[in-house]
Amino acid sequence: MVALFFVDAVLAEIKDRQAFIRLVEKYEASMPWAMRMGIDFTSHEAKLVNDATRRMEKRIARALKGNQPLHSYLIELEQKPLRDRKELPAPGVR
Repeated sequence: MVALFFVDAVLAEIKDRQAFIRLVEKYEASMPWAMRMGIDFTSHEAKLVNDATRRMEKRIARALKGNQPLHSYLIELEQKPLRDRKELPAPGVR
């Protein structure tokens, strides 16, 4: 799954409209939050919008709504360098 993410990130940078579609369709249910956020960030950076990236953005927004533990987790995931933390346990999602 990680290898597919990196391939799709490169495809997004070269504006391939198929970037992230297969990854989201096939692995969304088991995808870790760090990867979900990576898809959202990468697609925004590359200015790439397709069905998969819109879907991911909507699901992230819906999951964050009223879920303070998830919100805190994602802020820490973004701000704390890997070398300064142990693996953050992902909070439950409603």
